[in-house]
Amino acid sequence: MSNKGPKTLGELALNSHSAFGRLHREADRRSQLMSHLCGQLPADIAPGVNSCNLGADGVLTVFSNGPAWASRLRFEAEQILSICRAQEPSISSVKVRVSQNSWA
Repeated sequence: MSNKGPKTLGELALNSHSAFGRLHREADRRSQLMSHLCGQLPADIAPGVNSCNLGADGVLTVFSNGPAWASRLRFEAEQILSICRAQEPSISSVKVRVSQNSWA
């Protein structure tokens, strides 16, 4: 008897060939990179990081919690690059942007 019934989200997330599985791996990669970055930044800078994204072109985009944080993070771009390359060696450069969520 074949098991062709609906699959749970856990089953889909573990399936490396499914779109959901690829999405799950990408979200996990971003979360790990964000945790690594915030864990290595100085305590007075880390709260300014909202999220980060690594593009296929190797550009790491760091989203800040506001314009003032973005300015501070831009001054730390070389340190951010060094920290994140330890986790993702393919990073070529860093951009800092203000998160759209910070304007709520």
